[in-house]
Amino acid sequence: LVQVGESEDGFFVSIRTRTPDSQPVLDFLVGLRVHFLTALGRCVDFNVTCHPTEVGEFIVNFTPVACMQRIKVPKGEGAMGLDFDFQNPETSERFTEKRLPVASVDCSHGKGNVLAASDEYWQMALDGRPMLERLYDF
Repeated sequence: LVQVGESEDGFFVSIRTRTPDSQPVLDFLVGLRVHFLTALGRCVDFNVTCHPTEVGEFIVNFTPVACMQRIKVPKGEGAMGLDFDFQNPETSERFTEKRLPVASVDCSHGKGNVLAASDEYWQMALDGRPMLERLYDF
C-alpha cells in the first residue's frame, strides 16, 4: 500500500511479481475491485497499470479513483476558461479549485506523466510530488 496524498483514500496498491497474469494476482485484484464496489457503489473507478522492470519482474499498480462528473459552469469559470468543469461527486470539489493540470489519475497521469494543455497547467505540473498528492487527494 503506497500512500500518496494526505486523504486516507489517496493511495495505490503496488504488486511486484514475475507473473502478473497468475491466478493469485488476478484473484487479489478482482477481490479488491469487488470490495471497493460493494463498499462505495458506482462512484468509484479503477486505474490498473502493469510495468516491466529490467530484472524480469512486473509492477502492477491498482488505484481506486473517483468517477469525475463533467458539469456546466458559467463561461470563463471552467477548465481553461471554458463553460465546463470536472467535479468529484463524493466531495463536490471542482477541478479548477485544486490547482491541478489534469482532472484524474489515469494510466499516464498517475505516474507523473502529465500532458499540460497550457502554460498555466505546465507550471502546475512542474510542482512534482506536491501536484501528484493533490491529484490523488482530488
